[in-house]
Amino acid sequence: MTQRAALGMLATATLALSVGIATPAAASTADDADQAFDAFVDAFWDPAKNYFFTNSDHVINPAHAFGPEEGLYTDFWWEAQLWETVMDAYQRTGDAEQRQMIDDVYDGFVAYHPDFENNFNDDIGWWAQGAIRAYALTKDCRYLERSKQLFEGIWAEWDSTYGGGIWWRKDPRDQKNVATNGPASITATRLYQATGDDAYLDKAEQLFDWVDTHLQVDGHVFDHLEGPGDGTLVKWDFTYNFGNYIGAATALYEATEDAAYLDKAIAAADWATTYLTNGGTFIDEGINDGAGFKTVLVRHLTYLATVHDQPQYLPLLQANVTQAWDHRRPGDDLVGWNWSAPTADGRLQSLTAAAAVSALQVVPFDGHSGSQPGTGIYDAENAVTTALGAESSSEGFLGRGYLAGWNSDGQAVTFSVNTAAAGAHELRLRYAAAAGDATRRILVNGAEVGSNHRFPGTGLWSTWAETDLDNVDLLAGHNTIRVEYAAGSGSSQFLNLDRLLVSRQLEAEAGVRSGVDVESNPNGHTGDGYLAGWNGDGQGVDLGVAVEKAGRYDVTLRYAAGAGDASRHVAVNGTEVVADQAFPGTPSWDAWQAVTVPAVPLASGANTISVVLDEAEGSRNWLNLDHVTLRYVHDAPTDSASREPVSFPVGTCDEAADGATAPPGKAVLSSDNGWDTGLHDGSYTVAMNLWWGSNAGTYRLYENGELLVERTLTPSSPNPQQVSEAISGRANGEYVYTAELVNSQGTTPTAPLTVTVRDARPGVPVLSSDNNDGDGDYTLTANLWWGTNATSYRFLEGSTVITEGALTDATPSAQTARHSVTGAVPGAHVYRVEFTNAAGATSSAPITVTVAPEQGAS
Repeated sequence: MTQRAALGMLATATLALSVGIATPAAASTADDADQAFDAFVDAFWDPAKNYFFTNSDHVINPAHAFGPEEGLYTDFWWEAQLWETVMDAYQRTGDAEQRQMIDDVYDGFVAYHPDFENNFNDDIGWWAQGAIRAYALTKDCRYLERSKQLFEGIWAEWDSTYGGGIWWRKDPRDQKNVATNGPASITATRLYQATGDDAYLDKAEQLFDWVDTHLQVDGHVFDHLEGPGDGTLVKWDFTYNFGNYIGAATALYEATEDAAYLDKAIAAADWATTYLTNGGTFIDEGINDGAGFKTVLVRHLTYLATVHDQPQYLPLLQANVTQAWDHRRPGDDLVGWNWSAPTADGRLQSLTAAAAVSALQVVPFDGHSGSQPGTGIYDAENAVTTALGAESSSEGFLGRGYLAGWNSDGQAVTFSVNTAAAGAHELRLRYAAAAGDATRRILVNGAEVGSNHRFPGTGLWSTWAETDLDNVDLLAGHNTIRVEYAAGSGSSQFLNLDRLLVSRQLEAEAGVRSGVDVESNPNGHTGDGYLAGWNGDGQGVDLGVAVEKAGRYDVTLRYAAGAGDASRHVAVNGTEVVADQAFPGTPSWDAWQAVTVPAVPLASGANTISVVLDEAEGSRNWLNLDHVTLRYVHDAPTDSASREPVSFPVGTCDEAADGATAPPGKAVLSSDNGWDTGLHDGSYTVAMNLWWGSNAGTYRLYENGELLVERTLTPSSPNPQQVSEAISGRANGEYVYTAELVNSQGTTPTAPLTVTVRDARPGVPVLSSDNNDGDGDYTLTANLWWGTNATSYRFLEGSTVITEGALTDATPSAQTARHSVTGAVPGAHVYRVEFTNAAGATSSAPITVTVAPEQGAS
């Protein structure tokens, strides 16, 4: 992994956000998961190479070009992640094509990386982890052997520096991180479960214990240690670090039944779901490597929730899936790196698009159709910033930090906010302004709602205050809220910003009243007034509200109770929510406070919230009610069928699960070069025949010592086995082929086969002319009577090309090309023709055509 350092920041870099991009209706269903996977394969899979393209436009982008074919295809660790996406789909569906694709991705990767050579141990570790998972899913022993081989290679990079751990890379050895040691622990645990070898479990526990001791505190998982001595702890917060930690702890819990491991997994899950979301959606970690990080978290968090009875995480996971799918592109159903915002047009990277695809495969469906509202809690350090950094040194902040160093023109933060319904909303900003009153410009969906909004001074940077913008109209679904320092609007002073809260706002005076008055004294109320004169039995108000998604909502009531403690009966749609909700007394009727009724269930569509003075339930005293706000807080966990833990085939590959009792028999390679067409051209077939004996499960063909192809075979010993590989496009020269046949008992090589290509270029064409009368109009004809065909031709007069065109290759049949010449001037004209194919060009002998002078000309 080559770009981790560029991602090492608390807040992500500035990204363009689009408003008003059309988004399709959403639903978290099996059909959506199928649609997402098919769209991903259509956009990124190359079946000819058995490899995923890096970019959706299949164009090399030098900014990220680390894979085969100069970066046309994905790099080492990306392809491992995409392999797991295929496994996510197959594990959900059991589809035969997806099962085949597991093998195809592996074979395509091995064709480019036959030795799995890589300087980065974490990259190798992802393939080791993927291989042991592939073994569990397919029972193909080559995946177990590959996982064992790769794990042993990276385990060799463990040493005592920093108290243990595997180095991130081999040269230079400059850090030890979660991304290397977490997946290695998972792999070692699964290898123990697959083989029963206690040595793997010992290594798994050592790896996890090192991460747990050095890179984790109370569920907060950090990134790495670097530098001299005991090392410096680098506290980057990446979602995949939490996923790797959760996955490693969960696997060890299964292997050891030690509940302490499960407790550690839950602690990390709690931290990640609390601090690495915005509005309930996992944070935007940018493009390139970062765009794939949340895939790892979602996969392992879902496993914890569904296999180990932790359903409290399912509502958030399901909301994330729906939010991401809501924001797919209508044209190709691909999802971008920021699940909270519509996916923009243009190039998408495969690792980016795969994140939502995997989430749709692994997270249980909730069947919701429609917009997915956010939770309304948006930590500033998790939003998209422009020239702003984050800090965590002043006490009292609510998330994992806050934005600071904010006193220059153009510095800004942009929140992606998804709402349950269109209409008026309250925007509440939590801040500190120790340098005195500060002001900022605030825009919603690009339109100014506060040209110079005031943030009153707080005295200390550790003293936090709140300021509101009331009755701000937001769209249903996605919105952007931008807070910026704009010198032209009068922005001033330093400001630390902690959090934005967004709530649906209902003015009490707009409800249906029963015996309650409306007043509008200038006492700090919002809207057109407030409810007052409210002290009689049965008096109350019904507030109508429509929401897009059924679920639980926090209902907050802004009130004044200058006569002392009051209480009211609260109901939703005629059903009691709180029999006697307390409203503590306020110092005066001008002193507004708020109480919150948490987790109130609302139905999709129209709802009525009733607040009534009901003496039978204990309601008492005077009360003024200003407005009510609603904030979505996820659904209650739904009943979801528990899933089974990872399991492995009975017995081990060492016990010949393929049924082999001996290594494969000796096979023979042959070629039809020179026999198929009579030509030793560059297109031929290399065949392997094992006439009798112990069969192979894997076949590898090498050309001049380089792996050309690896195939999975179906053993049926002692029957014959045969494999044919079509070879094409070879230039003149010698090609030496060797092959290996592999089963659980060993590997058997073949004798080499040498194929000589000497007819790769087209045969020599013969050029003629029908200029028998010597005038200036005639036809040139090029004939290739027999031989290797061309795919194009061109006629030349002297060194000038006069025409060119395409030919159809039907080797060794004849080919003909013609060109008509008109109005040639008198004199000698020298022509030749070139026939060309992929191996080169062949030229005819020149001919001279003489055009006689016209009669009477002098």
